[in-house]
Amino acid sequence: HAAFKDAFKHGWQGPVDLRLAYSWCGPPGARLLADVLPQCQVLRSLDVEKCILGFEGSAALAPALAKCTTLETLSTAECLIRSEGVQRLAMALQSCHALTSLDMSKNQMGSSGIDILASCLQQCPNLAHLKLGSNGLGEEGCTHIARHFQLPYYSAIVSLDLSNNDVGDRGA
Repeated sequence: HAAFKDAFKHGWQGPVDLRLAYSWCGPPGARLLADVLPQCQVLRSLDVEKCILGFEGSAALAPALAKCTTLETLSTAECLIRSEGVQRLAMALQSCHALTSLDMSKNQMGSSGIDILASCLQQCPNLAHLKLGSNGLGEEGCTHIARHFQLPYYSAIVSLDLSNNDVGDRGA
């Protein structure tokens, strides 16, 4: 971990794409990442899929993500973030105005998590691709999405994945 931190010591000037999926597990990796992210002056994408962040890891990562105003792509799929962690990350993502793609699939966020996330993502005017599959959203969660994004009128969204969420008639 020290070597990774040293690599960012002097900051990176050009665009940075960090793919850490399947590599670091848990909150300790998230804390380390939160320490180095401020050194990336132009973070373009971050992939921490299956890093098992949980609430603790997402809470550690959120303040650093809020400073990543150039972030275009974020994947936190299968990180077991759940509703409480999604709320932390959602608040941070309000500052990521360049965000075009977000994958938060398989995080068990439920309808309460998606309500906060959908509300906060209104601050991301360039968001075009949103993956929320397998989150236990149900009809209520899909209703939250429709209310916040005013689908189909939210023009930036070109792909929305709500697969495996038990949408039901009312949610569709």
